[in-house]
Amino acid sequence: MLQIVRLFDEPPDGFDDLIAEASGEGVRNMALLAEDWRNGARFQDDGEALLAAFLAGELAGIGGLSVEPDSSEPARRLRRFYVRTPRRRTDGSDRRARPKRSDDSRQWLRNPSGT
Repeated sequence: MLQIVRLFDEPPDGFDDLIAEASGEGVRNMALLAEDWRNGARFQDDGEALLAAFLAGELAGIGGLSVEPDSSEPARRLRRFYVRTPRRRTDGSDRRARPKRSDDSRQWLRNPSGT
């Protein structure tokens, strides 16, 4: 089962391994994500969040939501997302990681028209 969790103060188990995996693939944005989150530069303000995805209890991916300042309407920006290699869809058949719309998601996700 996929579980999305908002992170506050402590990184989850597997966080440093995920950062190292990303770095090994040449993905630098995860090191930036970790640094920005730890020093409070991102994902700490109202309307922002650092989210971790767990599948079968293991950290499968991570990414952040931030306020989009250049939008004329309230909007959020998905920022610095990374999904671990074994959890990526490669043939289009794995639909588990697709977000499902719920009342809980409305506090974070909203299109600029407000719906």
